[in-house]
Amino acid sequence: MFGQDAEEKFERANNAYIEGNFEQSESLYRELMEEGYDSADLFYNLGNTYYRMNQIPQAILNYEKALKINPRNKDCRYNLDIAKSKIDEPLEEVPEFFLNNWWRTMSNWMPTAGWSVIGLVFLWLGIAGGIFWLIGRERRHRKIGFLVGVAAFAFCFLPFLLAKSNVQMSDETNAAIVMQHGIALKSAPESDQELANIPGGTKINLLDKIGTWHKVQLPNGETGWLPGVVFEEI
Repeated sequence: MFGQDAEEKFERANNAYIEGNFEQSESLYRELMEEGYDSADLFYNLGNTYYRMNQIPQAILNYEKALKINPRNKDCRYNLDIAKSKIDEPLEEVPEFFLNNWWRTMSNWMPTAGWSVIGLVFLWLGIAGGIFWLIGRERRHRKIGFLVGVAAFAFCFLPFLLAKSNVQMSDETNAAIVMQHGIALKSAPESDQELANIPGGTKINLLDKIGTWHKVQLPNGETGWLPGVVFEEI
């Protein structure tokens, strides 16, 4: 994950966290990030540090970054939920359609490489079944080969689709975290009309951009405009 010097710095940061010196651990973790290192463990530990420092938006941002790299980290997801519970007057979220949630959970159950391997296994099993159907001497054997081949070919598409979904989710860059408290959602760039008050730590979707202003969607589905300085992309 890291070079030797970076590994030593990472360990020093971890030890500082264990000793309760959160300012030092935060400084060391950020130095690693500035040096170009990023990993799920680094973002997760930095999120824990910010949580201990009661900097909830920063904690949520780093938990989200960790989950973007490793969505199967249950501890990180649990800590993210705890951090979200600390948001003052959180916006009500629109429930995700259950099929979308099921598909996301399924794709996160295994890394992209794992789903790809399973898809290839089914593909080769389908090819083997087809060959067995073509060259089988007995009718019963040809029937078995045909059924196995058809079933394997049918099932091989699901793992490949789940692998593709994993790649697409990991490439998503249209989400961000509001880092400041009490930010007003505007009806248009530079407008004085305020549509909603957004608490720090809120996750938003980025839809469009005009200059330094971004059209965003809130968890409750409402859309409006925010200046880019008030949020950080995941």
